[in-house]
Amino acid sequence: MLKRLRIKFIALNMATIFLVMVVVFVGICLNERQQNFQEVQSSLGGAIYKAAETDRKAKAQAESGPQDGAEESQTAQQGPIDASSSDPLNREGPQAASEETGGMVLGRGEESPAIPVAVYRLSQDGSLTAAFPEQSIISVDESTIESAAQTIAQAADGTDVLSDYGLVYMKRSMKDGTYVTFADSSFVERWESLAASLALAGAGALTVLFAINVFFARWALRPVEEAWKKQRQFVADASHELKTPLTVILANSSILEKHPETPLRENMQWLESTSEEAVRMQELVSDMLSLAQAESTETYEFARTNLSSIVSKEALQFESVAFERNVAIEDDIAEGMHVQGSTRALEKLVGTLIDNACKYAAEASSVTVRLSRQGKKAVLSVRNLGNPIPQESIEHVFDRFYRADKARTHDDSRSFGLGLAIAREITESHGGSIKVKSSAEDGTVFTVVLPLSK
Repeated sequence: MLKRLRIKFIALNMATIFLVMVVVFVGICLNERQQNFQEVQSSLGGAIYKAAETDRKAKAQAESGPQDGAEESQTAQQGPIDASSSDPLNREGPQAASEETGGMVLGRGEESPAIPVAVYRLSQDGSLTAAFPEQSIISVDESTIESAAQTIAQAADGTDVLSDYGLVYMKRSMKDGTYVTFADSSFVERWESLAASLALAGAGALTVLFAINVFFARWALRPVEEAWKKQRQFVADASHELKTPLTVILANSSILEKHPETPLRENMQWLESTSEEAVRMQELVSDMLSLAQAESTETYEFARTNLSSIVSKEALQFESVAFERNVAIEDDIAEGMHVQGSTRALEKLVGTLIDNACKYAAEASSVTVRLSRQGKKAVLSVRNLGNPIPQESIEHVFDRFYRADKARTHDDSRSFGLGLAIAREITESHGGSIKVKSSAEDGTVFTVVLPLSK
């Protein structure tokens, strides 16, 4: 289940990232194509204007005479005419001073690469004639011009792409005639190289992001996986603990059913065994309920609680238990220690630690219960002398159903391995921490740290 959840998590993230990247990259490519098209369109329109202006001046020169014609020729030789102020297609700003008429390089100065353009006149019969062949630095194949002429003649004024010929053209009808300018369509299709670069970059980014997603998916779902494993282990352990008493009860019941004629007095051993196992099951269910309550702070009513009073009371109550086990309880409890918490839960916490210490204390030894103040913290320690906890078991003593006895044998202590797990949950629900140290020399010490109430 967790594996499927991890796969869905990664797939959802990658799909979202992929869609975002596709939208962004498509937007970039469309914007680039639009800009390229506008640059080509501006160059085509500028060339038409230049051609029309040159034809107008040539016509004026012819009409005004040789002298004026010489002046016009001299003016033409001095440089190009700035046509940007009246060019409706030049959306990018004024044409660079280096622009020249038909066939010359028409750019926007040094800020961007120039776009070569060829200029043609469209005659009445639909044929195309080069406007300035002597000045043109590019040329279009005559067969291409003848093939495209009919299409262009029937088309309306404007800009279009001749995909079959790899050309972009602009047609403009003006006062002095109809002009057609051509440029290589590769200038419009420069966005394709950008798209290829973005595709490669996107593929690399997706690969890296996939690896990152796998890592974070495992990291994010690790607590869920651990909780799932603990839940399964809890169910398995609880089933194991319940299996033994249920087996005993069923066996006893079966014996009683097979011998109904046997007097009740002779069956007392089976009845007592059944009763003991029922009590054991009741204790187990009670501990499991306590653990569930400890994990949910909503079941507790928190209030300002006298921790000193609780520790003193619990230590006194376990005097008789300790006496039966030939163990003495020594206490050193600071007065007036208050915490914010549940009295019932704190009593369970302190009682569990003292009971556990008495249970595993060496015979004729003592259990020390100490409550002290350290800054803004209340520190409760319960120490006993006896067999130390194995170092490999230290980190597991607070786990549910954990005991050094892996077989979970049925002993007189009726320990289910839930007491310390309950103690940890209660401590953490009160904003505290619990730890244990154990050695043959110093004994075993459980220490609880809780924040003091203001």
